[in-house]
Amino acid sequence: MTTMMALTLLQPWASLVAIGAKRYETRGWWTSYRGPLVITASKGFPMDCKRLAYKNEPFSSVLHAGGYTNVNSLIAVCGHALCVVDLMDCIRTQGYAPRFASHPPAEHEEAFGNYTTGRVAWITTNLRRLTSPIPVTGARGVWPLLPDTQARIESQLGARP
Repeated sequence: MTTMMALTLLQPWASLVAIGAKRYETRGWWTSYRGPLVITASKGFPMDCKRLAYKNEPFSSVLHAGGYTNVNSLIAVCGHALCVVDLMDCIRTQGYAPRFASHPPAEHEEAFGNYTTGRVAWITTNLRRLTSPIPVTGARGVWPLLPDTQARIESQLGARP
């Protein structure tokens, strides 16, 4: 069995990925990893991020449309694996969300990332949202899932991601 890798994001960004509203994850660093990537929501949820999620557009309306109707619904999934995406590529940003015919940016994509020139956009595809979020202990960077957590994710997806 190949070990699945994961990336922990703060809320509301983890949930934005899980509902398909964020396909480009912007980072200050590059990764050579390509393949299935489990997106987990960090246990911490800073107050400024809570305010951003429910007091700023397009965050509040997009999250609400995706089923996160209040801040407590985002808090409830902190410390959990939410979905699996395929990390296809990393590219340097040029001050705007990348535009590829095969993977166009989601509506509001630019509002959900930092596309300052020189940052890195991680291009994700093939979103598979977990039916029930799975508790995890996150880590920094791209990190390997524990075998039991991976088995729980794979069983929810019905097949190897």
